[in-house]
Amino acid sequence: MNGTNGENLIFLISQPRAGSTFFQLLLAGHHDIATTSEPWIALHPLYALREHGIKTVYNHDLSREALKDFLSQSGATEESYRRAVAGLLLSLYGQAAASKGRRFFLDKTPRYYFIVEELIRLFPGAKFLILIRNPLAVLNSLFNKWVGTNYALLGEFRHDLVEAPRLLAGAVRANPGRCLMVKYEDLAADARGTLGTVCAHLGIAFEEVMLDYAGRVDPSWRFGDGIGARGTDRPRGEPDGWRKGLAAPQSRLLARSYLKELGPELVTEMGYDFNDMEAALEPVEPPEAQGLISWATLMSAPGGFSISNEARQLVIDILNDEALWTEGGGETGGGERAEWREVVRSASRRLMDNRVAGLQEAIRAVSADREELKGKVERLGAVREELKAEVQRLGADRDRRAVEGARLRVDRDELKGKVERLGAVREELKAEVQRLRWFTVESARLRARVNALQGEAARLKSERDIASAEGKRLKAANDAILASRAWRATVWFRAAVLKCLGM
Repeated sequence: MNGTNGENLIFLISQPRAGSTFFQLLLAGHHDIATTSEPWIALHPLYALREHGIKTVYNHDLSREALKDFLSQSGATEESYRRAVAGLLLSLYGQAAASKGRRFFLDKTPRYYFIVEELIRLFPGAKFLILIRNPLAVLNSLFNKWVGTNYALLGEFRHDLVEAPRLLAGAVRANPGRCLMVKYEDLAADARGTLGTVCAHLGIAFEEVMLDYAGRVDPSWRFGDGIGARGTDRPRGEPDGWRKGLAAPQSRLLARSYLKELGPELVTEMGYDFNDMEAALEPVEPPEAQGLISWATLMSAPGGFSISNEARQLVIDILNDEALWTEGGGETGGGERAEWREVVRSASRRLMDNRVAGLQEAIRAVSADREELKGKVERLGAVREELKAEVQRLGADRDRRAVEGARLRVDRDELKGKVERLGAVREELKAEVQRLRWFTVESARLRARVNALQGEAARLKSERDIASAEGKRLKAANDAILASRAWRATVWFRAAVLKCLGM
């Protein structure tokens, strides 16, 4: 987040049930403003140094003293701690604004009224919107939303009802330039005009889209008004609806007392007419006030008024009053405490009678349960015998399966041997096939050789026949030559003989 003084921060603070969710949704429509339901993130770190108002399982008193020791021993101060907290908050707010692509972050946490002055000091550049609503309308909304007719719960909201208006009005009074007071009634009646004033205070331009807030809420939001502001396109309820809502005697009695506790000066400072509001609530007079719980009673206990606690304390006081329980004690005195003693006695007898009746009923129930258990035990015995027989059958079946398993293992070993032998035979056959393939190839080669030899033999035979014919021819020629030579020799011999003979 730009700036270290909170220039991009907007705080919206109010009483709970003052319409802050409606205001927040209107502001969230501006293109420069990011927000989440209710962060609450500044309360705990700023309360870490407070002596009152915080209770933890780890003992806040020890934690606070330990933090102070740490600061003093490390050369730091409480102010430096608060500056560090401011840095942490600025970092978280900056991440939230950046995640939505917005320039400003709006933190709407109503109960920041507890720390509003500290926030103003921590973030000198931030803007503060203080939303104010008619306190009687806030009270009526509390009854409708959280208290109902269980008025004892109202004490739990004492700070919201009494302290919040004082602290918020004080913040506006002390910081008029930083804090803008906005009345819920003005916002509901004239949202456009009121938002124009708010935007001018924030230094941004009003945007018409801000008015269309219906359905703008993120469905993941778990805080804020989930019925009124989120579910409509305009505020719910009439501005003076509290007049009708606070008409019942008990509500009216509490409302008048609440108004008096705030006082005319504070109510007027908030912008409302004290006398008009008081006149709208008729006084509660006897016998109408009989049995009603007073404002003082509800606001007396720090943790809230409890009818059960009041009754318990009264009974304890009666039981501890020895004078009421001694023999003859209180018989002649009378008085309220004696009456309460008789009430306690009657209650004790009633309690004992109820307990005896309850025990008798419990005994009958136990007897019935015992008979039922007896039947169940008998049934369980029969079931046990059935289970025993079943176990025996399963044992015999297990033995049979063991024998069958042993036989199957033998068969498996035999099959394994056969498979191994078949593997050897397969290898032999494979070798024989290879050998036969070699013989086939060799036979083909020999057949080719035989065919070649047969062709050669035929050729040689042909040549032999030719040679034989040639031999015969030559022989005939030779015989002819020999015959010719013999004739010539005969002629010559004859001539020679004749010559010799001198013929």
